[in-house]
This record gives sequence, structure tokens and C-alpha cells, in this order.
Amino acid sequence: MDNDSFHAMVVQQFATVIDRLDSMNERLGTVEEGQKVLALEQKNLAQEQKNFAREQKRLAHGQEVLAQGQDFLAGRLTRVEKNQEILAEGQMSLVDSVDSVAKNQSRLEIRLETEVIDKIRVLFDAHQTHEERLDRIDTRLNEIAGDVRFLVVRVSTLEKLAK
Repeated sequence: MDNDSFHAMVVQQFATVIDRLDSMNERLGTVEEGQKVLALEQKNLAQEQKNFAREQKRLAHGQEVLAQGQDFLAGRLTRVEKNQEILAEGQMSLVDSVDSVAKNQSRLEIRLETEVIDKIRVLFDAHQTHEERLDRIDTRLNEIAGDVRFLVVRVSTLEKLAK
């Protein structure tokens, strides 16, 4: 191999090395940009971990509050069950009282039929007479109101004509 061809070969290899170095520099730049993006992503993940930890604490507190609420409700449920028992006893007493009231009601119905119903009829008739009289008065008032409206319109028209 002669000197010129050796020289050409060396120059060609240098050009290849330089091209590869340029390519590696570009790739290195891309890698550095990727590292920056990764660093930013890592920072975002760290922030999200802090947020997650805060949220976990908040949820744990919420669970404690729920547990306290459940304990409170369990105590109230016990009281409700006791009150239900008391109500059941009271209901039995009411059943007895209702039976007694039903017997007394029968006696009262008989008395109403004989004494009070006649008095109620008289009162109802008087009320009916009053209602009819009030209806007549109401009708007359409506007629008078119509006449007053007519007169107001008439006076208004005459006043306009007089001006």
C-alpha cells in the first residue's frame, strides 16, 4: 500500500470516527435531555408521594372518625332496643285501654243517637240558614262593587272630558 492510499484510508477512517463522534454527541445530548426529563419526573413523583402520604393520613383520620361513629351508633342501637321493649310494653297497655274505650264508645253512640243528634240537626239547619243569608249578602256586595267600578270609570271619563 502506498503512502497516498494509506493517507486516504486514514482520512476516511478519521471522517468515519468524526461522524460517529458527532452521532454520539447528538445521542449524548438526547440522553442529557432525557435525564433532565427523568429528573423532573422524579421530582413530580416525589411530590405525588408526599401528596399520597398526606392523603393516607387524612384517610386514616377518617377511619378513626368512622370507628368512633360506629361505636357511638352501637351505643345508640342498644338504647333503641331497650326503648323498643318499653314501647312493646306500652303498646300492650294501650291495647287494653283501646278495648275499654271501645266499650265506652258503644255506650256514647247510643246516647248520641237519642239526645245529641236532634240538637245537631237544629244547629245544622241554623247554620244552613246563615250560609244562605251570607251568600245573598255576598252576591249583593259583588253587585255593589261592580256598580262602584262603573261609577269610578264614569267619573274618571267625565274628569278627562272636563279638562
